[in-house]
Amino acid sequence: RDLHSFPTRRSSDLPVLNDDGDGSRKKEYAVKVIDGRRSVGATEAQKEAMMMEELDTHFVVAVYGCGHTDRSMAIAMEYMPLGSLQNVLQQDKLPSNGRVPMLLDIAKAMAYLHSIPIIHCDLKPGNVLVCSIDPTIHPMAKFTINFVGFCQRTN
Repeated sequence: RDLHSFPTRRSSDLPVLNDDGDGSRKKEYAVKVIDGRRSVGATEAQKEAMMMEELDTHFVVAVYGCGHTDRSMAIAMEYMPLGSLQNVLQQDKLPSNGRVPMLLDIAKAMAYLHSIPIIHCDLKPGNVLVCSIDPTIHPMAKFTINFVGFCQRTN
């Protein structure tokens, strides 16, 4: 489905698409918009989207598709209503018994990336999206990845 046909609304971090195409359950998508006028063009952003589509979504936010215009590119990806780990920590939402399990999930995700081999060169709380603050639900977090400038494939 073409990204321009989705109704949109804004969240605190990213625009969110509501897919109500078949009238059943609504599914929300986060949309990363990349300005095509920057030094990184639509071609690089499309490569990023295609690489993300190949990754295991247990560790990395799922990518559902991408679209572009002459001026920008948009990547539709899995929406995480809790937002980034940075937001969760700033709002003191993560219970103390969830800190070690959260760190273990982040370490497992990093080990997964290194195994395929991708180096995430921008690991920080703002690039970790929180799936759950309940330490019994895994994964508690997933990475959002920007291959353009922040990740490298190694050989």
